[in-house]
Amino acid sequence: MPDIETQVKTLSPGDAEQLLELNTHNRRLRPSHVQWLARQMRSGDWKLNGESIKIGRTPDGTDVLLDGQHRLEACVTAGVPFTTLLVTGLPADTQDTVDRGSARTLADALTLDGYTNASALAALAAAMLYTEIHGLPELWQYRTNSLNPMEIRRFIDRTEGIRDLVIWGDALKRKTHGMRLQKPICGTLRHATDRLDEQASETFWKGLADGVGLEEGSPILTARNLLVAMSGDALTVRERRFAQQCVISQAWDKYRKGKTWGHAARPNIMRSVIPDLV
Repeated sequence: MPDIETQVKTLSPGDAEQLLELNTHNRRLRPSHVQWLARQMRSGDWKLNGESIKIGRTPDGTDVLLDGQHRLEACVTAGVPFTTLLVTGLPADTQDTVDRGSARTLADALTLDGYTNASALAALAAAMLYTEIHGLPELWQYRTNSLNPMEIRRFIDRTEGIRDLVIWGDALKRKTHGMRLQKPICGTLRHATDRLDEQASETFWKGLADGVGLEEGSPILTARNLLVAMSGDALTVRERRFAQQCVISQAWDKYRKGKTWGHAARPNIMRSVIPDLV
């Protein structure tokens, strides 16, 4: 039997650097995940949850890091210690069996906390919080896995009306099913336009949803027609997010400035620029 030892240990950044010297055979490092973990450690959100740093031993007695490189790199990046379960003495060939379980999603975490409509709420909160950090023009690049559940919970609890936006997004999706609108994109943009001018925002989004009373040259009508036309395009999720945010933002900009918009070309993710909302 291998000589396996398990202990709960608080690792300093220096300890983490020493263990990383054993990282000679591991999967590619994901810098975004390192930054995500580092934010948890710096904010005090890191919790001891039973996941371990695993150190293996080869037949010739050489120690190797089997699992935990992202947590160790995050500790060094954050510059603060963290407490973890440390397992040493594992057979080195057990690395292939690590991380085979199903990852818990952000929606899973919110459901366990009693939130309703958790999937839609998680996606909208992640999109809104992403823009709070990176700016509204970057909305289309949001990722739900770039934020930890505690950040999302705090954001939901401090953001008035976010649950109403989820309900509104569901209704918008039903009314505009032919446009294939991305609810987190629309919900975040609606939140932004409401804060700029609530009455104008209500008129804008109502027109986008039903098209009633819109005249030729209306930015809302032009955007609506283009969104319908783009719905059949073979786009990736990122391309569709970008295109929809670009069209809606351009329409809002012209609508607010009282300009007409008679013709609009399909946005190009490599060349088009998404305007900020004003």
